[in-house]
Amino acid sequence: MDIGPLSTQERGQVQCRCEYDFSLHLPDNLRPLLTISMQDHTHTHPAKHEPLPLQEASPGHKTNFLGLPGELRNRIYELVIYPNHKNLFIAFQTSPHDIFRTFLKSHLYRTSRQVRAETFSYLCSKKSFRIINAVSAETFLRCVGPSGRQSLTSITFVLTQFVDMPARQEDSFFRFIEEAKNLRHFCLEVDAQLTDKAADKPNWLFLARMKKAISILDECTFTWCMIMRFVPDDNEWRLSEMFQRLEELFGAEHRVGGRAFTADGTEIKN
Repeated sequence: MDIGPLSTQERGQVQCRCEYDFSLHLPDNLRPLLTISMQDHTHTHPAKHEPLPLQEASPGHKTNFLGLPGELRNRIYELVIYPNHKNLFIAFQTSPHDIFRTFLKSHLYRTSRQVRAETFSYLCSKKSFRIINAVSAETFLRCVGPSGRQSLTSITFVLTQFVDMPARQEDSFFRFIEEAKNLRHFCLEVDAQLTDKAADKPNWLFLARMKKAISILDECTFTWCMIMRFVPDDNEWRLSEMFQRLEELFGAEHRVGGRAFTADGTEIKN
């Protein structure tokens, strides 16, 4: 999310002061900007992608973090939020406590509501996510809030096992997916064996519900594949049946990579 310059009215409404010292993450030549009087930015701003002019801090004039121009805040987020990683991996996150203790442990996420919304929006719009299993995905999507979900652009969702989630949590998972209106790429990797037995019926219903949730996102490209690398050879007939059903559900035209089988159980070698 590009925040853009703050208007005079917005600047006058800013009341929050952040206790976290953001300057610790900035290059030396940007640190003086944290103490520049906002009077210098009241009427004019540089273009969105032009560097801000460096100025010496005026003694006695300070501003809070939200008083900084939006383009400078974006630059700070760029330096603080996983600056060396484009693709992020999320697994074994089963509660907000887990995720805020690990993946979302930065102080940025605990400063104020506005900063938290901006950082989640920046995180979700600039990074691609690989998420293992539905519980971790629901936890992550819940914790990044509406601003994060609406800014998501790329998710790879890996199913290594099907876990019975409470109905309310499962409903939340699909509602959160539907809220990701800016999602441009959703890849499903199935690495959990499914059969036609009655015990697996809820899992097939889960996949069908996922297809419906993704189909609502008009601008999203959906792809899928069946991984199943570590399966004994004598189970290949079952894998063939599973593949045929996945292909019927999600469409052969959307499959990218993974294992594939003909209807007679022969594996198609790529």
